[in-house]
Amino acid sequence: MGRVDSSHPKWLARKDRPRQSTPSGPSPSRLKPQEWIKANIKKRECNTFIPQTGLDLEGDNQHCCCGREKVKHASIANTNTVVSNIVWDKGEHTTLLPTDSYGGVHMSPAATATKFVRAASDTEPALLYELLTVAWRLAPPNLLISFIGHDATLSSKMRTALCLVANSTGAWLLTRGLASDLVCSVGRVARECKLASFAGCQKVVAIGIAPWGMVQGRDVFSKKQSAWPSLLVDKTHTTLPLDVNHTHFLLMDDGTDSSAGAECNVRATLENFISQQKTMHGGSGCIEIPVVYLITDGKPEDIKMVRKAVEFGTPCLLLAGSGGLADCLASLLKVDPSLLNEALLSQKLEDVFGERIRSCSRDELQELVQSMLDIMKHPELLTSMKQEESETLDLIILKALLRVSRENKSGDGQTYLDELKLAVAWDRLDIAQTELLNGSVKWKAENLEEVLQTALVNNKPGFVAQFLENGVNVATFTTRKRLEGLYRATATREPLRHLLLGKTDKRLHSDAEKEFAGHQQLSLDDVRSLLNDFLGNVCNKLYSIRKDVMPMDDPWGDLFIWAILHNRLEMAKYFWKKNSYPVSTALAGACILKRLAEVDGDTRQEHKDSENELNEMALALLDEAYNNNETETRTLLIHQTRKWGNATCLQLATEAGNQRLFAHRAVQDLLNRMWWGSILDDTEIWKLLLCCCFPPLLAVNLVQFHSGSTIAEKSLADQKDVTSVNRMPLLEDGQSGTQTPRPSAHQGLFKKCIGRWLEYCRAPVIVFLHNIIAYLLFLILFAYVLLEDFSKGGPNYLEFVLYFIVFTLICEEVRQSIAIASSTSLLLSLHIYSEGFWNKIDIIAFTLFIFGFIFRLFESTFDDGRILMSIDFLVYTMRLIHMFTIHKELGPQINIVGGMMKDLFFFLFILIVWIFAYGVATEGILHPGKNNFVGTIRRVFFRPYLQIFGRIPLDEIDAQNWNYTATITECLDKHPSACPNAHGNWLVLLLLIIFLIVTNILLLNLLIAMFSHTFARGQSNSDAIWKYQRFHLIEEYCKRPSIPPPFIILSHLNELFHNFGCKRPHTRRARFVLELQAEEGKKLMEWERVQLISHLAKVAQRVESSNEVQLRCTSKRMGELLRLMNNIQSHEDRVLRLETQLKYCADALAWIVKGLQDHSVSLPPPTSPGRDA
Repeated sequence: MGRVDSSHPKWLARKDRPRQSTPSGPSPSRLKPQEWIKANIKKRECNTFIPQTGLDLEGDNQHCCCGREKVKHASIANTNTVVSNIVWDKGEHTTLLPTDSYGGVHMSPAATATKFVRAASDTEPALLYELLTVAWRLAPPNLLISFIGHDATLSSKMRTALCLVANSTGAWLLTRGLASDLVCSVGRVARECKLASFAGCQKVVAIGIAPWGMVQGRDVFSKKQSAWPSLLVDKTHTTLPLDVNHTHFLLMDDGTDSSAGAECNVRATLENFISQQKTMHGGSGCIEIPVVYLITDGKPEDIKMVRKAVEFGTPCLLLAGSGGLADCLASLLKVDPSLLNEALLSQKLEDVFGERIRSCSRDELQELVQSMLDIMKHPELLTSMKQEESETLDLIILKALLRVSRENKSGDGQTYLDELKLAVAWDRLDIAQTELLNGSVKWKAENLEEVLQTALVNNKPGFVAQFLENGVNVATFTTRKRLEGLYRATATREPLRHLLLGKTDKRLHSDAEKEFAGHQQLSLDDVRSLLNDFLGNVCNKLYSIRKDVMPMDDPWGDLFIWAILHNRLEMAKYFWKKNSYPVSTALAGACILKRLAEVDGDTRQEHKDSENELNEMALALLDEAYNNNETETRTLLIHQTRKWGNATCLQLATEAGNQRLFAHRAVQDLLNRMWWGSILDDTEIWKLLLCCCFPPLLAVNLVQFHSGSTIAEKSLADQKDVTSVNRMPLLEDGQSGTQTPRPSAHQGLFKKCIGRWLEYCRAPVIVFLHNIIAYLLFLILFAYVLLEDFSKGGPNYLEFVLYFIVFTLICEEVRQSIAIASSTSLLLSLHIYSEGFWNKIDIIAFTLFIFGFIFRLFESTFDDGRILMSIDFLVYTMRLIHMFTIHKELGPQINIVGGMMKDLFFFLFILIVWIFAYGVATEGILHPGKNNFVGTIRRVFFRPYLQIFGRIPLDEIDAQNWNYTATITECLDKHPSACPNAHGNWLVLLLLIIFLIVTNILLLNLLIAMFSHTFARGQSNSDAIWKYQRFHLIEEYCKRPSIPPPFIILSHLNELFHNFGCKRPHTRRARFVLELQAEEGKKLMEWERVQLISHLAKVAQRVESSNEVQLRCTSKRMGELLRLMNNIQSHEDRVLRLETQLKYCADALAWIVKGLQDHSVSLPPPTSPGRDA
C-alpha cells in the first residue's frame, strides 16, 4: 500500500485514493457459495523443500524453511528438493492451488456452525469482501470496528456497549481471530447478543482474520474431521486455538507454518477496501463505510498497524487503563505537541514496554520512534476513553469521526453531508442536533433534500422533522417523481408490495411490460387505485399532477398517506400535525390501516394498534374543537373535504367502522338536530303520534318548533351564516349553502299552517314514525291474508293491496341501491348495498315473496306458495327488529343477541358432533341391518336431540321394559322398527348416561359461559354500539322520502318524472353533507388548524408536567449541580495550591530581605513545597 497524504485525513470522502476494482469472474449470485469459493479462492502450498539450517535433524524429522516437517510436506515439494544454501522465498517457492478448506465447522459441541475459508495471503481484498457480502450473505456494515490488542479483557459494561453499537449501527467487529483475552471478549459480545435475542436484534458479526499457520487443529478444517477444533491441544505450543464465539473466519495462508504476520497486511488492505464501499440503501443517500480502531493494551508490533490507520485517516479509540500501547498514546495526548521529540518518545516506550524495547536493535527502535512521531502528528485522530464511559460508546465513536472531518472543513453544509448521512444511518439525532444542526453549519435546502430522502426511506421521523425545520421546503421536495421513488424504495413489505404490484399488473397491458415492471414501473396511479379500494372510491382526484418535477397539491397529505401505507406511525403523526385537515386525515388513515389489517394476518395487531391511536388522535382533536365552538365542530363533521374526494368526516368514520367517534357528544348533538329537524327535541312521542293521525292539531301548537324554523319564517334567516346546523336540512344535493327566497310569514295563516305541516313531515323522526305505523299495518294485513284470506280461488282485493305494498317496498329498496350509484358505478353500488345485513334480509324477503306469489298462481304449487309466504312473513317480522335499534335500551340488547347467535352457531357445531356420534353408535347396536334409511336418519338425529330435553324412550332402548310375550315373527310383521336387538343393551344405557352428562352439564354450561362473556363484552360497549347503530338508522331515514309505503310510490314517480321527463335530476335533502364556498371553506380549515395547534400545545404541557418528565428534569439538574460542585472542588484545590506557592514566595522574600539587612549573614533559603504540593 502506498502512503497517503497524511495532511488531509478523511474517513469518508476518500476521493484521493485509487479505488480497488472488483474482480471479474463468476458471481456468487450465479453459483452456489461452495462452487464460487472453489473457483475463486486459492491457498498457498510450499513447492520446494529447503531444510532449515541450525537444526540437527535428519530424515523425515527435518523441517523446511516454511516451518513444516518433511513427512508432512506436500508431494510436490518432495520431488523438488534443492540444496540447503538456497534462501527460501514465499513468492518463488510456493504455489497457488484451489482451496480445500472452507464451509462451516462447529467450534465446540454446543456451538453453531461457524463459516470459514482458507485463503492465500495475497488474495485481493475485493474478492474477500465479495465472499463476505455475497457468498456468505452478510449485510454491508454501517461501521467497521477493528480491534488491536492482546491481553486486555473488556468489562461487562464495555461488552454490552459494543453489542448495542453493533446492533444500532449494523457494525462488523474485526479481530485477529486467535484466542486471546481481547479476542475472546469480542467473541463474547457476539455470543451474549445472540443469547439476549431482544426485539430488533440483528446477528452481531464478529470476523476473525488469523494466520493459517498459527491455527491450532487446522487439520480439522482441511479434512472435515468430526472433531472440535477449539478442544484440541497443541503439545508443541506453536499454535493457538480460534475463538469459539466468532461468526466468521478468514484464515490467511502465506505458505508457512507456525508463523504469524500473514494476516496483518491482508487485514489492513481489507479494512481500506471496506472503507471505500457504499452502505445504506443505495442511490444518493449512500455513504462510505467508516472504519474505527479500538486499541486496548497493545504491543510494540502493533505500532505499525496504528501508523497505517493514521495514514489513512482512520480514527483510533484508546482504552485508557488497559496498559500497553493504549496507555502510552493516551498519556502522550496530554503532552504539549511542541515538546514531543525522539528522546521523550524513546523513554516513554521504554517505560511502558520495558525489556521488549531494551532488547530491540537501534534501527528497530528508531523505526518505532519514527512511527510514534507520525502517529502524534494527528492527535485529532486519537480519542482517549475509559471503560466506565462505554455506555456512550456510539456517541464517542461518532464524535471522533466528526472531529476528524471538521479539521479541514469550512462552515458550508455540503462538506458535512457525509457526516450527516452517518448520523442518520446510526440514528443519532442528538449528535446531529448538537454538532451539525446547531446553526454553525450553513445548510442549503438542496443539501438536505437527499438526506431527507434517506431519513424517509429508513424511517427516521426525528431526522425528518429536523431537516424540514432547517430549510427543506416540503412543497418543492414532494414531487411526483420523488413520491414514486419513495414507494419503490420502501414498498417491499407484504401485503403492501403484493397489493401495489397487483395494481401495476392491471395497469400494464403486455406480458413483456409486466415482466419488466417490478418496482421500477410502480406509479402513483397504482397507489390511487389501492386507496380507492380502501376508502370507497374517494381518492379519484389524488395525484392528478402528471409532471414529475411539479410540486404536489397537498405534500403533507401525500407524505401522510405514504407513511400510513407502510404503517410508520411516528412518521405519520408528524405529517398529520402539519396537515390542513387533521380530523378527516386521521380518520382516513385509520380506515387505511383497518383495510391493511384485514388483508395481512401476520401484522394485524400492529395495524390495529396504529388504527386505534389514530382514532384517539381524531377524538382528542374533536374534543378540543367542540369545547371551543360547537357550531363550527358540527360543520366540520359534515363539511366535504377536497383532499378525500369530497368525503365528510362522518363518511370516513363509517368506512372505518369507528364506533367511538359516533359516540362523541359533537356527533350526537348533530344527530339529535338532524333527527328532530325543526321540532323541539323534548317533545313527547304521544304528541307526535297524535299529530300523525290528526295533522290539524299542528295549528294549535301541540308540537313546538324551533324559532324561525317554518318555511315562512326561515326566509328571515337568509342573510345569516350558512354554516349554521339549524339550516342544514334545507341544503340540497349539489347546492352550496345559499337558499332561494321563500314566502313571507305574513301571507296568511293558511300558508303558515301548510309550511309548519311540511316541516313536521320532513323531520326524520316523523318519517320514522310514519314508516313504523305503515310497517305494522303491513304486517297485520300480511298475517290476516295468510291466515284468513289465502285460498285457491284466486287473489282477492286484500291480496292485491298486499302485493302493491310489497311492490312499493321493492321500489324503495331499488331507489336506495341506485342512489349509491350516483357516486360510483352501478355494479359497485349493488355490491355495497348487498353488504348490509338488513339489506340482505330484505333481498331474502322479497325473493321469497316473489316465488311465493308465482307458486300461488298455480293450483299445483299453491301449497308450496303458502309455505313460502309463511316463511316470508317470519322474515318480514324479523325485519322489524332493525327499527327498534333507535331505542336506547333495546338497541344494545339486539346487538348482544346477534353476538349470542354467533356463539350459538359454534355451540351447535360441537353439539351436532356429539349427537351424530351417539346416535350412530346407539342405532348400530339397537337396530343393526335395517333397510329403512329415512327412519334410521330420523332416529340418529332426532332421538338424541329430544333426549337432551328429557324425552327418553326407555321402551325402545331398555331391555327390562321390552314385552317378551310376543313372538319375534309378530314383532317383525307388525312393527319391524320397534324390535331392537337385545345384545349389548347395557352399552346403550352407558352411552346414554355419558351423552346426557356431556350435553346437559358440560355443553350447556359452556353455552351459558359463552353467552355470559358475550353479554359482558356487549354491555361494556353498549353505549357506543347503540349510538353507532342510531347513526345509521338516522342516516337512512334522513334519506328516505317523507311519505310512507304504499304512498311512497308518489315520491318515486315524481323522481322518475324529474330524471327522465324534465331531463333534470331530482334533488333530495343531503342532511349529512355540507358544501361551503371557497372562502368559507378556507376559514373553516384555518379554524381547524388553530384547534390542532391548541390541542398539541395542551398535550405538550401535559407531557412536561408528567412525573416522568419532571423526574428526568430533576435528574438532569442534579447532574449539573454535581458537575458544578466538582468544579468548585477543583477550584478549591487550585486555591490551596496557590496559597502554598504564595507562602513559599513570602518565605523566600523574607529570606532575601533578611539577607540584605544582615549583609554578612548568610542564611539557607526556605525549603520549597514543590509544584504539586
